[in-house]
Amino acid sequence: MEAALITAFKKNFGSSQNVRVHIDSESGEFQVFSLREVVEESMDDFTEISLDEARLENPNYEIGDFVEEEVTPRNFGRIAAQTASRWLYKDCVKLKDQSYSMSLATVNLKS
Repeated sequence: MEAALITAFKKNFGSSQNVRVHIDSESGEFQVFSLREVVEESMDDFTEISLDEARLENPNYEIGDFVEEEVTPRNFGRIAAQTASRWLYKDCVKLKDQSYSMSLATVNLKS
């Protein structure tokens, strides 16, 4: 499910950011976080953050660490629901096809 939400985020918001999704298993709510690597000097603001800038947020950051920032869009719930629905449908079809193939193989083995 996380992979589907990451794909939906990148597709619908034109993002080249490294992102991670957290889904609360009890409530079903989710959050999208951007991940930027701490580097000496940032060349790409979507994927990197300078050490000086990162240390403004937390003085313990070192080069090679990753800074997470929540970037969940307000209207992402509707988009995520549509994407999740398509993703689940595709997986069900795939499982059905695999199950059908397995059933045929079982029948062929028994005969």
